[in-house]
Amino acid sequence: MTGNEKGHRESTVQSAQEIGGELDSPRVRHSESASDFGIDDIRIRRISAQDRQRFLEFFRGLSPATNALRFLALKKQLSGEELIYLTEPDGTRHVALVAVLTENGRERIVGAARFIVLPDSAGGNDHAELAVTVADEFQGKGIGARLVLHLIPLAKRHGVRVFELYASSRNTRIWRMVKRLAPQAARVVEGAVFHITFPLP
Repeated sequence: MTGNEKGHRESTVQSAQEIGGELDSPRVRHSESASDFGIDDIRIRRISAQDRQRFLEFFRGLSPATNALRFLALKKQLSGEELIYLTEPDGTRHVALVAVLTENGRERIVGAARFIVLPDSAGGNDHAELAVTVADEFQGKGIGARLVLHLIPLAKRHGVRVFELYASSRNTRIWRMVKRLAPQAARVVEGAVFHITFPLP
């Protein structure tokens, strides 16, 4: 896991309307594969304890390459404690969203994003660590960016002004996404890891 996740530091959720609902309600249709869906078929909502099995399936479905890019090293399994932590954020300092697609009447998680407010520092507690993951077959379709765009107003509501992101230097896709969302984003190379920071718009 990255920086904050090692000490149970990751991300949170609160609905755009209220803690508990969907963030939007675009059209949803059943889909058999990534090629069958459009971005409007994806719903963004908060994660909950009821998503535990769905999130585990999402994690297990990541390719080794995507898994390693996300966690900065291949993570073969999630402990029960980690699974609870990732699916039951407190909604204030840890906010998490999932992108879900309905297939054959059953929801499937195809993306997840979260922020965790960082401990107080010289700059105060207005920084949060961001993490984004999208299932392999759904990458490059704007889902990660959409998740981040939904997280930004929630983060600002809790006083966050800057997102920080740790990513493998091989993860050029996440850097391109961040630069599209925040052209003023900066990155510093720390070994094989990029430390990316950007102010929230």
